[in-house]
Amino acid sequence: MITAGTPELWRRSICRFVVRTTPQQFMTTLDCPNPANLTPARIATTTALRDLTLSNNEFMLQQARHLATRLEHEAGADPTARITRAFHLAFARPPAPAELADARNFVRAESLFALCRMLLNANESVYVD
Repeated sequence: MITAGTPELWRRSICRFVVRTTPQQFMTTLDCPNPANLTPARIATTTALRDLTLSNNEFMLQQARHLATRLEHEAGADPTARITRAFHLAFARPPAPAELADARNFVRAESLFALCRMLLNANESVYVD
């Protein structure tokens, strides 16, 4: 049986099963329209609550753990290879030299999971230009 959170349902965007009569709090915080009503356009707001939700919601933490595990398997033990792959997966581009140096220091001080969490919550990952 396929359930939410399994690899078969992984997508670049957030795809979730919705019960129309029960809005999901995580999606409401991200300005997802009420699924019980037709909505022609989303409200576009940026709030501290959204940033805190993206940083601390269990779904987002789980996705950061999945990304860190994927990097460990795909890029081996080399920190530079892991960081470069993380940028490719999160932003579809390589890290700039300054970003690479900062990310190396960050992974050394914190962890690969913390870097993945940060990348998934970066404006470049959250917003499409």
